[in-house]
Amino acid sequence: MSIEESLDKFQIMRRERIKWVAEKLKEIKEVDLEVFLALLSFEQGVRPKTGREYLRDLEILGKIEIKDGRIKWKDEQSTRYGKVSSDT
Repeated sequence: MSIEESLDKFQIMRRERIKWVAEKLKEIKEVDLEVFLALLSFEQGVRPKTGREYLRDLEILGKIEIKDGRIKWKDEQSTRYGKVSSDT
């Protein structure tokens, strides 16, 4: 069984929402944290706590930096574990 086949519908929805977050942040480059959480709630129906979890995942992967209430897209794909490659 492949990984795709083993995912339930909620895991698939989470993955798609995280992908949406990454694409949106890549597009806008930098945004206020609270404004983005409101946008995420409005566009995707995601609560702020869940949105922060998504952002934390992207921050660990080195895709974004959150500092002083701002989210900034990072072109460099490095993490605390080294560089990672990704399409997003």
